Amino acid sequence: MERRVRSRVECGAACPLQGEYMACPFFEPALDPPPEPWQQRWTHRPRLPLGDCFSGSCHAAGASRPVSEEERELCNQGYARGRCGHFPADAGSDAVRFSVIAEEPLRLIYILEKDHAPIEHGEIHAAALPPDPVMAAQARAFIASFPATPYTCT
Repeated sequence: MERRVRSRVECGAACPLQGEYMACPFFEPALDPPPEPWQQRWTHRPRLPLGDCFSGSCHAAGASRPVSEEERELCNQGYARGRCGHFPADAGSDAVRFSVIAEEPLRLIYILEKDHAPIEHGEIHAAALPPDPVMAAQARAFIASFPATPYTCT
């Protein structure tokens, strides 16, 4: 069933917060749950770019390396340029955003951003993830976090 583009944000009638989900474009999330202290860091769980908090690997320097506890917030929330020592100064994008555009079959839209402006976008089918392993891992993580009962904007 086709639906309008929406995000997982609870919002009012005007839906001003649609699509506020971004992650670092170099972060490859692992689908295993993060360590318990990371999950319990907040009194109120924040809205996170991929739906949940993920541990994972950083591919910013061209090679995969585990993400430390200190870096995990930057990786999960994006826009780490100038705040993360591993983020390349010449990176093409600062963050990647996902939203669901159809549920059956499940399709996503991705938007790469730089300086808070879109620079590239495209569609991802859940049955055929992109060949880029980092983008594919982020799409899998977003899909795994997508709620069974969606938030709707009316």
